[in-house]
Amino acid sequence: MVRVVADIQTPLGDLNLDAVSCMGSDEAWIASTSKKIFCFDVNECEKKSVAIKGNAVDISVNQRGGLMYSDSINYRVMIVRLGLTKELIKAPTGWMPLGLCCTNLDDILVNMATYDYNNHTIVRYEGQIVKQEIEKDSYGKAFYREGNFILYIAENRNGDICASDGNAKKVVVVNEKGKLKFRYNGSLANRNKEFCPEQITTDSKSQIIVTDQNNDCLHIGSGWTFFTLCR
Repeated sequence: MVRVVADIQTPLGDLNLDAVSCMGSDEAWIASTSKKIFCFDVNECEKKSVAIKGNAVDISVNQRGGLMYSDSINYRVMIVRLGLTKELIKAPTGWMPLGLCCTNLDDILVNMATYDYNNHTIVRYEGQIVKQEIEKDSYGKAFYREGNFILYIAENRNGDICASDGNAKKVVVVNEKGKLKFRYNGSLANRNKEFCPEQITTDSKSQIIVTDQNNDCLHIGSGWTFFTLCR
C-alpha cells in the first residue's frame, strides 16, 4: 500500500524543481534552476542552503551525509561536507557528468555523456577511482540511447543498477556485474500518453519507482509487474 507521508510545498516560485535526494527520514535536499541547493524538512521548513558556482544537474547524499552534485558546466562532481565544497570527480576529456547516485556501499554511480550526447555510459567510482563502466551488453550493443535526456540512476538493495533512459523511453536494469536483467517500457501500467521516464528511486522492497512526466504519475514495481500511482 502506498500512502502520502508529507506534501512539501517549496517556495521556489517559477524555478524548476530538478532533483530531490532524501537525507534520513524527515529531510530532503532539493535542486532547482537557481544557484542554490535547498534542504527542507517534512514540515516545509527550510533548514539550510548551499550556494553553487556551476549548475546542479542531479544530486545525491552519501552514507556519511555528504551532499554531492553533478556540474555539467564545469565537468565535475562536487561534494559539500561541513560547509565546504570540494571537487570529488573530474570527468574525462570530452565527457560531462549528468545523473548521479550513491550506492549502499558508498560507491558513486555517474551518468557520463559526450558533449554531443551521442554516447551515454554509467561509471562506478570508489572515491576518484573508476571501478566499473556500464555501456554495452555482451553483444556490443549499447544499453542506453543517444539523446539530450540524462540517465537518472538508482541502486536496488540487491545491487541492481536501474537507469531511467528518457531517450529510449525505457527503464534499463542491469545487475551489479553490468549484465542486462530487463527493460521496462511502461506497457505494464495503464497510461494515456507515451511513457516518459525521468527521476527514479527504489524502496525497501527493491521496487522501482519512476516518474512519468507525460502521464503525471509514478510507475512502481519490478520486472514482472508495474502499476501507476496518480494524484
